[in-house]
Amino acid sequence: MSKRWFFVALILGVLGVVLALAGLVNAHNAQTRLTDVREELLVAIQGLRNNDLRNLSSKIEATRTDLGTTQTDVKNLSTAIQNLQGKIGQLEQSISGLTKRVDGAEVAVQNFSQALTDLKVATEEIRQTMAMQNPMDLEARLEKIEKTLDELRKNVESIQALLNERSPL
Repeated sequence: MSKRWFFVALILGVLGVVLALAGLVNAHNAQTRLTDVREELLVAIQGLRNNDLRNLSSKIEATRTDLGTTQTDVKNLSTAIQNLQGKIGQLEQSISGLTKRVDGAEVAVQNFSQALTDLKVATEEIRQTMAMQNPMDLEARLEKIEKTLDELRKNVESIQALLNERSPL
């Protein structure tokens, strides 16, 4: 059995040496590649120092110009926002005034409706009175009706004036 172990150990030893040599070759190749990359980086850095500094300077200047333009745009945007806020405030005031006008118009319409109801009641009273009264009292009643109609006409005109005054058109 010792011969078998000797051959196995020999094969393993040879295999170890071959792997070690392959590792050394790979390490040498990696070192050579690393040296090449380092030289290329040095050449690139020297190129950057010589040629690209001008490009870098022009890029920095262009970036500064873009930054200045952006700052101007932000200032303009801020001014536009302030203008819009002012217009929104004006619209809110206009809406508030319009609401008050609508409320006033509603009151005027209610007054008109009440005056119309009063006229209907007065007209009905006149009909009933005429049916019961003699024709001589009609003149007094007609004068009362004319006064009521005149008051109604004045109420209607005041309501129309109020509506015209409050109408946004």
